[in-house]
Parts: sequence; C-alpha cells; structure tokens
Amino acid sequence: MGNFSQSLQALMLQGNKLVGHIPQTYPIGSVLRIVDLSENNLQGELPRALVNCRMLEFLDVGYNQINDSFPFWLSTLPELKVISLRHNEFYGPIKCPKPCTFSKLHILDCSHNKFSGTLLPEMIKSWKSMMVSNARNIPQQLTELTFLEFFNVSFNKLTGTTPAVSSLVNLLGVESALFEAKTHPRRTSLPSD
Repeated sequence: MGNFSQSLQALMLQGNKLVGHIPQTYPIGSVLRIVDLSENNLQGELPRALVNCRMLEFLDVGYNQINDSFPFWLSTLPELKVISLRHNEFYGPIKCPKPCTFSKLHILDCSHNKFSGTLLPEMIKSWKSMMVSNARNIPQQLTELTFLEFFNVSFNKLTGTTPAVSSLVNLLGVESALFEAKTHPRRTSLPSD
C-alpha cells in the first residue's frame, strides 16, 4: 500500500483481499480521519506511526490476522471515537502501562481475539466514554461510564466478576452468555459476527 499523502482523509480499503503488513509510515500532521482496513488478509502489528494521525476518528482493522498486544498507545489520539479490533490475533491483557483516557471513544470492539487476564477497574474507570459487547467478565466500574453503549470483549480469555445487569442501565445492548436471560429492556439489535 506504500506511503500516504498528507492530505488523505479517508483510507477505506475494506474487503479487498489485501495481504501483507499494514504500512508503517504515517507523516506527522496527517489529516487521516478514517482508516478501514477490515476484511482483508493483513498481518503483523498495528503501525505505531498511527499516533501521527491526530485527527483520526475511526479505525477498523477487523477480520484480518493482526498479531499484536492491546494498542493502548491509540489513547493519545484526541479525536478517536471507534476502534474495531475484532477477529484478529490480538493477545495479552487489555491494559495500559500508564493512564490512558481514550477521551472520545464510544466504540471498542475487541471480540474474537486472544486477549487474556483481568480488565483492570482503574484503567476502565479512566476511559471517558466507550462502547463494547458480549463480555464474559465486566468490572463494576463499567457501570459508572455514562456513555457506555456497547462493550464487546467476547471470545477472549478474560477473568473477573460481572456486575448485576440492572446496574448497566446505560447500555443500549448487552450480548453475553452470562447476560442472555437478563438483557436490558432498552437492548437493540447488535451486529452479528
């Protein structure tokens, strides 16, 4: 895919059967707002140079073969609202080595990966707003996120406890084997995998 122009605002290459690694070069001052590389055959790690895309709002790398740890470093992007990592080979804990706020994040889809460990309450509490679905184990602190709509960490190996469904009053949708019989009345249809 090569280097990108500094004036490129949307990189939408989903479903093109692309193979190889995601390019690692994104210039400082890039105006990229949308990166959708989903439904390809991309491998390797997420490019750390994405932090140069300060205007990035939407990142979807779902349905690839990306092998990397949780991209906590994306929390430095002030406009980022959507992150989809679903159906890849991400691994390890979902954690940040230092506080990361994800100040505008509303959607975080980490489903169908190899994440493991406990979702740390301190980290989750620092997220200003977010969205994730079908979690097996959700810390109680998620109930304090008033903008939480959808939390998806399904099909991973996370541990911990799950809050009472009644305390998740802000969720528009909850899909989980644990929550299946007690879904919130405001539940909406969620995209199927």
